[in-house]
Amino acid sequence: MKNIQYTIGFIALIILTGCSSCKKTANPPPDNPYGLPNATQTGANIFACLINGTPWIFRGGGYAILNAKVRDTAFSIGAYDSTTTIIYVLSVPSTNKIYRLNDTTKVYGLRTVEKSCFQNYINGYGNIVPIKSYDGEVHLTKVDSVNKIISGTFWFHIKTDYCDTIKISNGRFDCQFH
Repeated sequence: MKNIQYTIGFIALIILTGCSSCKKTANPPPDNPYGLPNATQTGANIFACLINGTPWIFRGGGYAILNAKVRDTAFSIGAYDSTTTIIYVLSVPSTNKIYRLNDTTKVYGLRTVEKSCFQNYINGYGNIVPIKSYDGEVHLTKVDSVNKIISGTFWFHIKTDYCDTIKISNGRFDCQFH
């Protein structure tokens, strides 16, 4: 009987000793482990996301523009530089509302890509073409009509003919609107 008690005690000691070396995290992981700016709600003129896992941050300067428009029945947020990323929603903007980006006429995300990714594209606008999302979401976290601030997070996917699906993820924006 004593051997069984010693054996059980020895096994319990091994288990407790093994668990005591488990690493405990005192702080939660950061909001943006990919080097993106934090998702803020102060009108900091931020627009950033991951594009197929690679960080893309709007930097401004030169011809680059960050533009946000809010109307009673629609809103749009866009970052324009050598490429374009736009979120367009034909719906009343409302704080803490999630909008699906899956209607290419009224609610969509948009990204410009090389026209070589598509089978039959004819356009006189050069080598890039705007393509709309087939799935995604934008979550408005703040719509402040007094201080003219719109903030939120987003993700969306775009299919192409010859290139991989474009996956926009971990998106965040915090803009002054007009």
